[in-house]
Amino acid sequence: MRQALKTDSKGADTELASVFCERIKRIELKSEHIEQLMLETCKTEDGMDGIVLGTRRLYAIEGICSYLEGLGVRLSEVDNDSVKDIVYEIVI
Repeated sequence: MRQALKTDSKGADTELASVFCERIKRIELKSEHIEQLMLETCKTEDGMDGIVLGTRRLYAIEGICSYLEGLGVRLSEVDNDSVKDIVYEIVI
């Protein structure tokens, strides 16, 4: 979508489309960084078993928060704490 919006704002205000593209770009870069961190610590034969619990939880929290931010959700400190609570309950 970001690439398409570079040449055609799809009827949206040009400034708004530009802001949207920059936000998508930040999410892409953050996601790629998280992916690189995951690949750095993973062994193909071990999967997530080779990653310590705290790191698995961190990946889950970052992924959920990035996804929500990508949807335009602005997370408050309470929201972040709620995401952490959920992850700590389910990622074992």
